[in-house]
Amino acid sequence: GTPTDLYRKPATRFVAGFLGSPAMNIMPATMEDGAVSVVGVPLRKAGPHGARAGAAVELGMRPEDLRLGPTGQGLPFSVEFVEELGATQLVHGRVGGAPVTVQVPTGQAPSGSAGLTVDPAATHLFDPTTGDRL
Repeated sequence: GTPTDLYRKPATRFVAGFLGSPAMNIMPATMEDGAVSVVGVPLRKAGPHGARAGAAVELGMRPEDLRLGPTGQGLPFSVEFVEELGATQLVHGRVGGAPVTVQVPTGQAPSGSAGLTVDPAATHLFDPTTGDRL
């Protein structure tokens, strides 16, 4: 595929992590009640992909597709440190035990904790065993 296709719709977890800087965030998730959930928070409708309810999956999200908001909104995000890049900042932290990087414009990085949201259309599901896109 084209570089844009590979970046936006990677066929495997390896490609998702290999292309892009910073790399795509990959975190453990579960299929629950017709939705994909991370740390018990439903993020997107499951859609047709073959994973059954209760199945473990991996959820991928690009750092530039994530949004930081007030604590209690979306996923609980704990800020560890902020990397200054000039026009942007990379906010490094954790959701549950998973490391997550969020790209924000300079001056928008929170300290302490925040809520993490993402457009469900900008998420990717991977099989945790094979790494294939679901």
